[in-house]
Amino acid sequence: LYTRTLCHDPENQWKFSQWTPDAVVVHLGSNDFSSEPHADPKDYIKNYIQLLKTIRSNYPQASLYCICPTGWPNFSPHVQEVVKKRNDSGDAKVYFVGYPNTPENELGCDYHPNVAAHRKIAAILVPVMKKTLGW
Repeated sequence: LYTRTLCHDPENQWKFSQWTPDAVVVHLGSNDFSSEPHADPKDYIKNYIQLLKTIRSNYPQASLYCICPTGWPNFSPHVQEVVKKRNDSGDAKVYFVGYPNTPENELGCDYHPNVAAHRKIAAILVPVMKKTLGW
């Protein structure tokens, strides 16, 4: 779905050359590890790395921020491994940003973070972005 402008319309492809971001935030894994069947960690890592390579091919200069909760479901070590593998392969502009689990009173529809939770996540992510992007 990454290449689509609208997820349910395979004909409507995003035109990556029309706009180039300074940063791309990737937040993947909660659904893969929160309910059965859980993702196989090796497959998750391999496919996450492939996604980052695809993003990098579309945005060669962008900083990539891989964010995830550091508590349940505890898949943050897998994301950290992905970032390390990309860094070790020479892609120094890939960063891990962990954040604490979202409290139940800050969850909205289908356990997604509400506005208050998004503000807390942003308060963790933005300083990292400012530092790495030189803002």
